[in-house]
Amino acid sequence: MSHTYLTAVPTQLITQGNAENPNEEDLEALCKLLGTIGKALDHAKAAQYMNIYFQRLTSFSKNQKLSSRIRYVVQLPYLAGMRVQPSRSRHVC
Repeated sequence: MSHTYLTAVPTQLITQGNAENPNEEDLEALCKLLGTIGKALDHAKAAQYMNIYFQRLTSFSKNQKLSSRIRYVVQLPYLAGMRVQPSRSRHVC
């Protein structure tokens, strides 16, 4: 798959709906997608996208309007582990 397509899908999933009350199914799909292809996306060419994804996921993990299940899903270790040290080499745990 092309880089453009691989970044377009997560961007669409994370930007759909209201920022205060995002679609929980989209967030779950994004987390599954990042868990699967996150390593392939996390490189210099897509760094700006990955930074946005993880900033948004971090804010969603603190959003009390979301169900506790979704708040947990967006902070799972395999997602957090991808971005422990953003300035260093990035690997999926």
